[in-house]
Amino acid sequence: MDQRRLILFLIFSFSLVMLWDGWIKHNQPPAAQQQAAAGNAAPADGAVPTPTLSATPGQPVVPGEQASQAAAAPRTVVETDLLRAEVSAQGGDIVRLELKQHKASGEAGGNFV
Repeated sequence: MDQRRLILFLIFSFSLVMLWDGWIKHNQPPAAQQQAAAGNAAPADGAVPTPTLSATPGQPVVPGEQASQAAAAPRTVVETDLLRAEVSAQGGDIVRLELKQHKASGEAGGNFV
């Protein structure tokens, strides 16, 4: 009698694990599947491909060009009681950050940037 209960318990437990696994796979967002597929497309020699950003497709990217594009992008100023930050509209990079309550050691009256 005890063996039947044990076998039925194991079958029931295995069924629950299989149902839970199927539910996780069903509710998983599709973006995670696309990222996993992109991660498996690495070259055979072990080199990691680097993404390139180009204004127009098919043209090579010049390293200095990216910096000039980021400098030419409009900036948004975020100011709080502790800091003043300039955020680039291209990529959301922090271009300049000034700490208001900390003075710079090299300048007489300037804040730490």
